Amino acid sequence: MIALQWLPASLALPWAAPAWWRRLKRRDPRYLLPLGWFALLLLFFSLSPGKREVYILPALPMFCLTLAPLLPGLLRRRGLHRVGFVFAALLTLLAALLAAALFSGHPTLMETLGERGVDDQATLLAWLCGVIAAGAIAALACFRLRRGWWAALAVPGWLWLVVSLGFYPVLNDSSSARGLMRDVAEHIGPDAELGLVAWKEQNLLMADRPATDFGFRQPVETQRARAADWLRAAPDHRWILSQRNALGDCVDEARTVDLGEANRRDWLLYSADALTGKCRGPQ
Repeated sequence: MIALQWLPASLALPWAAPAWWRRLKRRDPRYLLPLGWFALLLLFFSLSPGKREVYILPALPMFCLTLAPLLPGLLRRRGLHRVGFVFAALLTLLAALLAAALFSGHPTLMETLGERGVDDQATLLAWLCGVIAAGAIAALACFRLRRGWWAALAVPGWLWLVVSLGFYPVLNDSSSARGLMRDVAEHIGPDAELGLVAWKEQNLLMADRPATDFGFRQPVETQRARAADWLRAAPDHRWILSQRNALGDCVDEARTVDLGEANRRDWLLYSADALTGKCRGPQ
């Protein structure tokens, strides 16, 4: 998994690893120290009960630093250039195929975009994929097989530039809580208080005001009952943001405000008027 996420640098591993081993046997500190640091970081987070690949991202600069002294020799390897060219060509082909599928309205892709609420942006996303493919083809034609490693750097660089400036602004609201929390603020007004039930960290992070929560790790029944008491204490200016599946028999869904889907979850707003009087749970 690390090898995939650290592309294209990890493409050099088949040639770099034997060279590292030879230098480690000579106890060369220029390699012993950074590779030892890398190994200790990997071991530490492997022992941790909560594992995410992003935790070992600080090891990537050290990995590249350890590659740096080997670059003059690596760049003389035809095999490295061939592997780099193939990698860049595969990315180019993937971008072209994705553009064609989006332009043709491929059912699976359209369903996925519909789930994220951006199916109306399919044409724009298709053009962005086409821009990626066109730029990648130009890079492949420029560097060719003889300098394939440079193509392996240029194509992902171009891809991430277009993704950052084009894709992310389109997908941001469906991939984060920004759009949802903006809608919440518009509906409840600037003076209302907001509470969260069955919430996610980004809901709290992107709220435009201090938000009351009822225990992130508490059972939903407990959160729901505490939220009902909180609403009744000031019914005129308090609102709860909740996932739809967390309403239970405590809330009349017909009296809620449907905010739609974000992060593949359905979200609703409700005030004290929507409480049914059946809120029961551990207090």
